[in-house]
Amino acid sequence: EVHRKDVRIGDTVIVRKAGDVIPEVVGPILALRPDDAMVWQEPKTCPSCGMPVVREEGESALRCISIDCPAQALERLLHWVSREAMDIDGMGEEIVGRLVELGRLSDVADFYTLTEDELANLDTGRLNKDGRPFKLGRTIATKLVAAIEESKSREFHRVLNGLGMRHVGKNTAKQIVEVYPSMDALAAASEEDLLGVHGIGEKVARGIWKFLRTPDNVDVIERLGRAGVAMSALPSEEVPGEKPLSGLTFVLTGSLSGLGMTR
Repeated sequence: EVHRKDVRIGDTVIVRKAGDVIPEVVGPILALRPDDAMVWQEPKTCPSCGMPVVREEGESALRCISIDCPAQALERLLHWVSREAMDIDGMGEEIVGRLVELGRLSDVADFYTLTEDELANLDTGRLNKDGRPFKLGRTIATKLVAAIEESKSREFHRVLNGLGMRHVGKNTAKQIVEVYPSMDALAAASEEDLLGVHGIGEKVARGIWKFLRTPDNVDVIERLGRAGVAMSALPSEEVPGEKPLSGLTFVLTGSLSGLGMTR
């Protein structure tokens, strides 16, 4: 679409509202195009690790194929500590990034091996006013260790979401838990079984099945279990009766005139 409309780097473009709300780039204003405007080219390699990128059939996104990509590793770790996943308060990008840089974090199970002493003495990579390395400190370390410990009792659907399986967000994770309330039950399910979960299609089912049969992933899950992370549904996740709309989000765009809706 970029090439079809000849939109180049540095261009000024006209944007209009398509339909009721969706913005559409009409095209560039050629009179305002700078002399050095460059034609955009899709990247062939990952900017983080240099490995080839690919586009899956039916998708627009380009993805790195390397399982050792450091950028992906960092994002997986940040996703695990995020609010929608394990909600480890205080474990932000700066701290996680520094622990990755120092080789202390490589997968999500490593969070549960961190100690208060090593976090307190963590060199953040910044300097104090007197020029000495700025350490994280005991107060922050104590809070982080407490938050990590608390995360072990998060609901099972948060664990599934936090693992970062393709196409498995918080809503899909909840739907999975309704049918497979434990990691053992989920791991034993076939692709065909997973297709029986409401909202899961062939691509998602295949992705889950492959993820749970990848040795590195199995190792991480087993280490999480040994660390005490919940690997089965908690009482708060039990579904007393059939709820066909449970976990679904409905988004209405455009005008709703004539429906008599009030705020």
